Amino acid sequence: MNNLSNNKKLVFLIHGYNNTGESASLALEKLRVEVIKKFPHEKFQFVEVYWDGLTKRDNPLNSTTIWNNAQYSSSMAGLGLRKILINIKNKENYVITHSHGASVITEALFNVRRFDDKYYITNYNGKEIANLQAIYNTPTSKFSVGMLAPAIPGYNVFHEYYDRTVEGSSVVTTMTNYRFVNGFNKYDVATTKGFLAGSFGATTLACREDDHLAVQAFFKNDSKIYSRINFSEDKNNKQRSHAVVAYIENPNFNTFLISVIE
Repeated sequence: MNNLSNNKKLVFLIHGYNNTGESASLALEKLRVEVIKKFPHEKFQFVEVYWDGLTKRDNPLNSTTIWNNAQYSSSMAGLGLRKILINIKNKENYVITHSHGASVITEALFNVRRFDDKYYITNYNGKEIANLQAIYNTPTSKFSVGMLAPAIPGYNVFHEYYDRTVEGSSVVTTMTNYRFVNGFNKYDVATTKGFLAGSFGATTLACREDDHLAVQAFFKNDSKIYSRINFSEDKNNKQRSHAVVAYIENPNFNTFLISVIE
């Protein structure tokens, strides 16, 4: 990656949880094409990140039966990705995620504690998250992250933004080398889950105004750390689809890309 991205903008693309390899590949391809179209004079090196959302092919119950497993799997995938990101030589990097891909990148960049305490206890099933967070240093280079329909909690994740791992120790820092753009949509049926966005694995950052405002307040309205592009501004054109292509076709997508890349 370091060799290929010389004099290029390095862009990581991360899919959501309920994807087979084929559907994830198609989704990331669409994002890649749109970035190139929007910035024709830029040189990019894309890195597609595939992680196991524990999907069974052609199973209509996937969206409900694998959600809990996928949440934990995304954290483990994020910690694996962290091992790569700490060795990236580019000083400025870019990430675009869809849906629960936001969980992968947040876990990769800082020490999130969004599960029950038992998942952070030493030797819990041999896969304790806290121990792995302490082993893998968090990246010190800059990352600009665009999250389309981030299917994660908001404040519950980002209030640990400053919790990093430095030289094998978990510490609270003042570092602000990561910025996040929330591709928000209060009409998305997958993240709103009816009225259950805050239950069964919260997806509130993607669709609830109060959670967005809580994150914004936590960062003291500093748009250099956290900002939002509202995909649901047009009340006459309510986008209910969760699909990547639906977000690409939304009139706000270009503004979203500019906010992330430029």
